[in-house]
Amino acid sequence: MCGSQDVCSCRMKWNFSDYTQLVDTGLKGIGVCALANFKKGDILGAFVGKIMPPGYEGDATYALQVHSKSSSTSETRIALLSPKDYGNWTRFINHSCEASTTFGSRTVGDRIFMTIEAVRDIAIFEEITIHYGKGYWSQDKCMCGAKNCLERQKRT
Repeated sequence: MCGSQDVCSCRMKWNFSDYTQLVDTGLKGIGVCALANFKKGDILGAFVGKIMPPGYEGDATYALQVHSKSSSTSETRIALLSPKDYGNWTRFINHSCEASTTFGSRTVGDRIFMTIEAVRDIAIFEEITIHYGKGYWSQDKCMCGAKNCLERQKRT
């Protein structure tokens, strides 16, 4: 992790949250900044929270829809994962239309884990971002400022 070419006494920590920091991003509010270089494919953390029924409306800000992996269609929602009360640092990852991470789903035994996975290399001190999905922006205005921003596409 330290990037040294020499043998060193560094120890690898498997908790990537040790390498992230909550930061004030201005208009977007609290976000997450990388305190180390991450590689494409790294699993940065688990998106955790309370499992709620698919129709739950008590967490319009952070809730993530969980879809059935065994269904023939990805539209089959089986639950909502609400980190509002029991979440971790991953709930503060801001949206970007050109995101550095994506939501993933991993099955370990009989449990499904929602993960945050790097879709490209992320540089130290870069804001970690994720794409919330087009449905999230039906009520709100996207403020990510990316070149391929949904808001810019709406105006043209």
